[in-house]
Amino acid sequence: MWRNKLIIVGIMMLGITFAIQLLDQEKKVYGNDRESIVNVIHSIDGYEHAEVILLDVRDFGDYRVAGFLSDQTPSSIEFHKNKDGNYTWQQVESHEDDKYAVFLPTLFGTEKRSMMIISKSRNGISKLQVDVNGERMEADMNPDISNVKWITLPESSTGSYEFRHYKMYDKDGKLME
Repeated sequence: MWRNKLIIVGIMMLGITFAIQLLDQEKKVYGNDRESIVNVIHSIDGYEHAEVILLDVRDFGDYRVAGFLSDQTPSSIEFHKNKDGNYTWQQVESHEDDKYAVFLPTLFGTEKRSMMIISKSRNGISKLQVDVNGERMEADMNPDISNVKWITLPESSTGSYEFRHYKMYDKDGKLME
């Protein structure tokens, strides 16, 4: 008699556990496409009510990086593909009060490191220059619209990077202060 009750209670516990896991999976939001990336961003504390403009999405093996504006603030979100093939978010970052922002996504195991530059619209910047480990890198930008530009970083024997001498130029090629 007790044995039958224990079996029934055990089966009920397994059923409840399975139901909870199933419901939890249904609530989970992944960054598998542009619409779901925006949904993930809105699910993060501090971004729930933000105006999100998704500018660019790039895949690097099992990593996905999206550049966006959050209430006109340059921002980046990174995802990693899980064993089920869904992209789970790893980190989000925003740079307030900047005309542009530089992000260095965490791309473990990828061949080349890249930096992502995001600029706001009507920022006046038509070209950005920066020296990376002594090598001059440039990105041409449209000063009238929001931009995402990617620059492949030079090889680094140590895996570290030094960024110096950021310069911005306007549409007439004049150095901006």
